[in-house]
Amino acid sequence: MESGDTSQLHGREKVDVELFRYVAASLDKEEIFHVLGFEFLQRYNLVRLQNKLAKIRESIHADLGQKCDERSLNDTLNEYSQSIKNYNMFRGLKPLSEERTEERKALLKTSFPSLMSQCRWTKPFESHYYALNDNKAKVDNLRKVLRHLLPRHLAYSNAERVRRQREFEEGKPPHEISAVVDRLSRLIVALAGGAFLIVPMLIMAINPTQTKSLVTASVGTLLFSCAISLGLSSSNNETMVSTATYAAVLVVFVGITTTNNSIPTT
Repeated sequence: MESGDTSQLHGREKVDVELFRYVAASLDKEEIFHVLGFEFLQRYNLVRLQNKLAKIRESIHADLGQKCDERSLNDTLNEYSQSIKNYNMFRGLKPLSEERTEERKALLKTSFPSLMSQCRWTKPFESHYYALNDNKAKVDNLRKVLRHLLPRHLAYSNAERVRRQREFEEGKPPHEISAVVDRLSRLIVALAGGAFLIVPMLIMAINPTQTKSLVTASVGTLLFSCAISLGLSSSNNETMVSTATYAAVLVVFVGITTTNNSIPTT
């Protein structure tokens, strides 16, 4: 039998061949695997266990726990807790967009025709679709931009280039942060941090006026807060603290330049 011919297969054999081919193609073409959430089954199972526990509680109250099956109670509680964890785990995965969901449905329908023919009461691949976690490193926006702009041989670390050779050759972005990207981002942050202090001070020091100093300090503070929040993906608390500290430094310099400018020269 040829590798593409399944006409001579029947029943279980045909299903197994479809499954094998789908998984083999997925390993070859997809780096990130996608799964169905089975929302209805998840909720059905939770409510089923919930009702079962309600009946157990009722029986315990009815006979004051004299006939309580402790093993059944313990197993049901554990199963209920595990079901909640499983449901929360799926809800924490990244959902696919509507377009990608339709693509996955079409792929599964063509990959498993035998399952499609067996299901009479449901559509087997109607569900929420999720992408499994790809273990990408959590990085700030600056490193993300550098990782995409730099040439691949600089953006990829040596270890990741060996591990993801095919993705490297296909031009896909890296998951990890290479030493070049990390050092370049640190250099940019260092230069930008110094510039945010030096440039406003120079502007306020040359031909100083109170209006000029206040406008410069205000604009500098706004730009600094935007850079911290968007460029470095800082939390709200970190952005507020950093901005307040930066503004305090500029306010001190505004006071100095304003005072010096108000002192009459003799």
